[in-house]
Amino acid sequence: HIESNLIDKRIYYVLIDEIQLIDSFGLLLDNCSKFKNVDFYVTGSDTRFFTDILCENCDMIEIFPLTFKEFLQIYKGEISNHLEEYLLYGGLPSVSLIRDEEMKKEYLKAIYKYTIFTKINEHYKINKFDVMEILIDTIAVDIGAKTNYTILCNSINSNNKDITKLSLRTYMKIINKYF
Repeated sequence: HIESNLIDKRIYYVLIDEIQLIDSFGLLLDNCSKFKNVDFYVTGSDTRFFTDILCENCDMIEIFPLTFKEFLQIYKGEISNHLEEYLLYGGLPSVSLIRDEEMKKEYLKAIYKYTIFTKINEHYKINKFDVMEILIDTIAVDIGAKTNYTILCNSINSNNKDITKLSLRTYMKIINKYF
């Protein structure tokens, strides 16, 4: 499709958003290098899964949340007035621009649900999603604490769920990739 639209030797720009949704996107990226007068700009929320197949002529730019200093540029005022907000909601630029606290919470919940229910399941085909949710909630409460798989397994199984330590370790590896 791209080749048929190249009508002369000038530089063309092609934007492909969420490339990981395209079947065989690795092959597509490899084929991009044959177009000498085309600059491709590719985005993807799951880039960690295809960095190993990026073509040789590709540059990857990672985008990070706002630092606290950058966050303060959005809000004018005392640091102490905004530190709690930054610590509570983080530095996602789109969240930082929302003034209403309930809207911030809803937006972050939507991102969380999208990541958990769509992205992770899309890639890993989790068959016990309720267990994954309990696991995420459990480790989020004890963030920074050492992880004991036996205790975690017993805790989840006490909620009438059935998970083995091996499955739990697999789920933890998946969670680690996304968070």
